[in-house]
Amino acid sequence: MYNVQTLRKNNELLELLMKWRCISLNTLKELLNNNEKSNTFRQRIYRLEKEGIIKSRIFGSISKIIFPSNELIQYLGNDRKSQINEENIRHDAIVSLVTSSFLKLEIAKEATLPHEYQTKSTRLHHAIEPDAILKVVHGTEIYNVALEVELWRKDRKRIFEKLSEYAKAFEYDYVFYFFGDEFSFSSYIKRLEEMTNDSNYSHLKEDLNEKIILFLEPDLSKSTINLFDSKIFHNNEFKKLSELLGE
Repeated sequence: MYNVQTLRKNNELLELLMKWRCISLNTLKELLNNNEKSNTFRQRIYRLEKEGIIKSRIFGSISKIIFPSNELIQYLGNDRKSQINEENIRHDAIVSLVTSSFLKLEIAKEATLPHEYQTKSTRLHHAIEPDAILKVVHGTEIYNVALEVELWRKDRKRIFEKLSEYAKAFEYDYVFYFFGDEFSFSSYIKRLEEMTNDSNYSHLKEDLNEKIILFLEPDLSKSTINLFDSKIFHNNEFKKLSELLGE
């Protein structure tokens, strides 16, 4: 189906793409970390697209988003569940941007995306599948962090349900929620405050305050972000990332 020589020649690029699935052209080039000129790199992407190995979409101010074709995923023997849902490409590319930004700062040592893991529900526990899972290092401790990117409004009931699930989820030490606009950020703060002041959630109050960390990042729709400039709400206080890490 595919030219084996072409696949071998582009092995490093395709391995990164199979890891990140949906990723901006700029972020992909950064992760490759080679000296390839931008024009040469774009020509290589164009050839891979022409051969049906990869696909792309463009969304506003986000640079071109690259993702493997479902035919490539099937060719490489990956499970059909891991195939690309093209309706979620913009969201998934932003997840890749946020996650790779943490890895660049070396705050996170490992990132796992949904196609790489499966969580199982039991009679006593309903498993949650976040947008990504980070291994975050702070001092001598390593924490499991769930990452969620919220681009669309959710109703009040659904927000309460998800926050409640995360507060009870023993597999995650923290949850990082990312928002690209002030309205959504403020809405979640309000919902979080409502829950912590509601007697029905009194048994979760400590976990809600400690585990849930909200990030406002207006540059989510751009090709680069500066995590240290993000506005953060945690434990009833507004902070910066450096303050959150105690640096």
